[in-house]
Amino acid sequence: APRPRSVLLFTDAVTARQGGQLLSLDGAMAHCMSLNLPGRGLSDADAESMAATLLAELRRRFAEITAMRNRSSLLELSVRLEGNAIRDRGCAALCSALEKASGIAAVSKLDLRDNRIGDGGFRAVGRLLRNAKHALGDVRLSGNPASGDAAGDVLSAARARGTSCQAP
Repeated sequence: APRPRSVLLFTDAVTARQGGQLLSLDGAMAHCMSLNLPGRGLSDADAESMAATLLAELRRRFAEITAMRNRSSLLELSVRLEGNAIRDRGCAALCSALEKASGIAAVSKLDLRDNRIGDGGFRAVGRLLRNAKHALGDVRLSGNPASGDAAGDVLSAARARGTSCQAP
């Protein structure tokens, strides 16, 4: 049987301008969500705006699903923002939002390949890996200009949590 198509959950100013959607439901699975905007030229300001909206929407969706099922259900989130122009500030904002939401949403994928993320952004990813309530599933950071030390820190944090990680 064909897999159900993703359904638009909501959009914001950034994604509307980019012709995309910020979060979508993954088929019929109400608890599986994705942020999927690869190769759209997104900047730090775009990432910061999306991070704030993402956190609010995850909290809203968690409350809605919990009420509907009469029990707490962990959300699953896939983030694909590869091939954009996100730098340290935008990466830090996204990681902060994901860390704040880590009690209600597990990140199955964080794909930030081929952006412009340096050491500061890699430190933010390392903090997310260490501090998230649920281990991240897969982290991809290759193609970013961070130093070997920053990449090593991320890889070490990923190994400690059992997370698959690709970094430069």
